[in-house]
Amino acid sequence: MNKQFIFLGLLLVGSQLTHAQEVDDVSTRMNKLESQWANYVEKNFANKSTSNSLLSKELQKQRRALTDFVEDTPYFLQPTDIRQVRSADADYLNNGTMPGYSTPVNGNGILVTIFDGGRVYENHPAFNNLPSRITNKEASTEDYSAHSTGVSGFIGSKSITVTFNNVNYNTKGVASNTLINSYMFYNTVLPGTSNMVDVFSKILTANPNISNHSYGNTTGWSYRAADATNAGEGYYYIGSYNPTTDTYLDLSGAYYSNDRRYDELVYNNKNMIIVKSAGNSAGDGPSGSALPAFYQTSGSGINGWTQFPSNTTLAPNNCRNTTGTDCIGFGSLAKNIIVVGATNNLATTDNRYNSSANVFISSYSSVGPRDDGGIKPDIAAVGTSVAHPSTAEDTTGSVSYGFGSGTSYSAPVVSGVIALWQEMYQSLFGGQTLNAASAKTLLVHSAKEAGNPGPDATYGWGFANAKDGADILLKKQNASIIFNNETLNNAVPKVYLVTAGSQPIKATMSWVDPQYISSANTYTTLHNRRTSVLVNDLDLRIVDLTTGETFMPYKLNINAPSAPAITGDNTVDNVEQVYIPTPVAGRQYQVIVSNKGTLKNASGLATPQDYSIIVSGQTLSLATQEASINKNKMLVTPTITEDLVSILNAGDNATVEIYDMSGKKILTLKANNSEVVSLKNVPSGTYLIHITNVKGEKLTQKVIKK
Repeated sequence: MNKQFIFLGLLLVGSQLTHAQEVDDVSTRMNKLESQWANYVEKNFANKSTSNSLLSKELQKQRRALTDFVEDTPYFLQPTDIRQVRSADADYLNNGTMPGYSTPVNGNGILVTIFDGGRVYENHPAFNNLPSRITNKEASTEDYSAHSTGVSGFIGSKSITVTFNNVNYNTKGVASNTLINSYMFYNTVLPGTSNMVDVFSKILTANPNISNHSYGNTTGWSYRAADATNAGEGYYYIGSYNPTTDTYLDLSGAYYSNDRRYDELVYNNKNMIIVKSAGNSAGDGPSGSALPAFYQTSGSGINGWTQFPSNTTLAPNNCRNTTGTDCIGFGSLAKNIIVVGATNNLATTDNRYNSSANVFISSYSSVGPRDDGGIKPDIAAVGTSVAHPSTAEDTTGSVSYGFGSGTSYSAPVVSGVIALWQEMYQSLFGGQTLNAASAKTLLVHSAKEAGNPGPDATYGWGFANAKDGADILLKKQNASIIFNNETLNNAVPKVYLVTAGSQPIKATMSWVDPQYISSANTYTTLHNRRTSVLVNDLDLRIVDLTTGETFMPYKLNINAPSAPAITGDNTVDNVEQVYIPTPVAGRQYQVIVSNKGTLKNASGLATPQDYSIIVSGQTLSLATQEASINKNKMLVTPTITEDLVSILNAGDNATVEIYDMSGKKILTLKANNSEVVSLKNVPSGTYLIHITNVKGEKLTQKVIKK
């Protein structure tokens, strides 16, 4: 009888899972979770009183947020939590004061989809500057959410001044003309359907270009208020604790099921740009607190939890270990998504970035790296002490405002910045769109320095900056920078030739990697696993053509993750960056993209790998060079042709190289004095023919192939 009461809601949920699902393996996944959940509840709650309606309500709430099990431990999704506009330099785009681009950019026509804890209050005045900006995709019986409404505000609220503690704040979002679709991350039945689906199925259904995900899993220590499902207020160790050996094992930093699912979604649709919060668990734990601490003992204790004895040496608070790292939960460690940490408001009078000394990580912001040494979070943005639109959490909704902190509030800033870039990109490049790889490459390449030089496990690649990213788009338009989407074939390197000026040379590359699949599903096999989760390992190098010196990409040292980044062969990240702070002006450098092993798809079949690359700092690249030393009066004619061009006065054994307008070499040959070159097999377009004779004399000529 007791079981009947507790399992009533479960049976109702289970009845909705009997039909085949359209979305990947959602039916199998949901049914497996049902079985695991039923066993978990039976072990820990079967003997509870049938009069405890609060227990039933709490269990149903947990069931809707359930995302996975490891051994007997359930994991639940939960929310993780201008000023921000100015800190990200987004106002330059909003106001049309971006140098070289005077059209205001506010996300016009750009759709951002959020997955959050409830419906967005669509009637809030924060969103009434344009009609129908908010579309809720969940049933009207679901509650509105203050968190969802706030997250939408950071992306796209209009300018509204609100007052907290006698201080005025502006709720303006980064991209105030965006359209927003709203889903819940909870397991629900969508309108017009009959089957309960999880957040991954909803992402596949929505098929968003840009989406924000301000939720995650807590691993390690988690504060919990007293409720009917736990043992009372205190800190709970979400992991495995063995009292016999005094051993703690958690999934902080572990690439696991949800990471694999995000990577699979993006790999199957490379236009999905998924932005996710890093989590707010740094510093959480019983050390320094008078609250009790508990560990899981499924089937015994109070609701499956047992209090640690007073003489137990407890695990350190999250990210308060000897290295000050490692407290990002699985689901925020995927390779193909953008994970965002939170900083305090910038330490400047105008909230603008001046130097890395202005940027301070928020004390709660979860810190990486991934257990294989992969750089997480990817980026940081302001998320602390910020105002936002809010609402009552019921089915009616209301107009109110909130003031808070969290990585939930920094992630939508980055989503808004990408929406601005997307609008600008479409305008500049004939309706083309940034995809997952190009958006991440642009975000990383344009990031402002924060924390240690180069990337680190706290700020990722730095502090997000809308203006610098927009400047890269303008340089791409006028061909003064390399920013390309490319395809790498197995064992066929791509080479780009650039000439250094007075600025540092920086090359950044990223690619959408197939999901990493492992059968490991225990704490012992997952905890601190150092195996790389890369499937395709691309390599980025820059070679000095005068000295032969090879410059290597950044990487973290997993044995000293809080130390400054080093350079070397990066075998764990699907983002690589090579930086030369003081290149020799006028010297030529080769940027080389290659790969190890065999490039594969998600099925393990040999497949070319797409990637995105940006190279900046060159003042004279073959993409723009049209004049060189030419004492011998070398000549290329005609300059507009349907097939053949003649090379005249080159002398004997001259080297002829043909490049496309990105600086990519497509052909090399030798010429003797006068030579006829066929462009029959070259696609129509504009090319640069670069000639160097045995005397070192050079000519670069632009040729148009019709």
